[in-house]
Amino acid sequence: NDLTFHFTELEFYYFYKGVHEDNNTHKHELSFGRWRCHDSGIDITLESNVLKKTDPEFYGGILIRGLKQVSTRTYINGPIRIKFHFFNCLKDVMNSNSGIYIDPCPHQVNREIYKTTRQGIIKPSYLDSKYRFFTELDNWDKKMVPLYHRKNIENNKDPNPII
Repeated sequence: NDLTFHFTELEFYYFYKGVHEDNNTHKHELSFGRWRCHDSGIDITLESNVLKKTDPEFYGGILIRGLKQVSTRTYINGPIRIKFHFFNCLKDVMNSNSGIYIDPCPHQVNREIYKTTRQGIIKPSYLDSKYRFFTELDNWDKKMVPLYHRKNIENNKDPNPII
């Protein structure tokens, strides 16, 4: 389909035994840079040493929460919607060139990046850590914004711009 998307929102998850034990992180056995589908959406994997069984154990992932389709300038928000959209974009099952991949942007895109707490966190570890990053504040679904950031947005104050 030759569709191009820009990331508009990502959440980071990382577990490193004894150092950064984020129990919200999905344990996996994959190497860095692999697609990983799960109940909550699609991750880009961070390195794991689970199969090597070496100490200390570590693994992680980057959950894709928001995309913008470049040609139509439309947004896909939410990790489950993105997972379905990815699979709907795949070509014919008999076509060996039907993969989805990340390609560096050929030109620099200057946009402000914001950070906030992750959404839907159940386990208390790193609950208040700002591991959720997004761009394009006008597109952000204000119902999903934590209350303390929503007030700043409504008062035209940016929530924690980092770049």
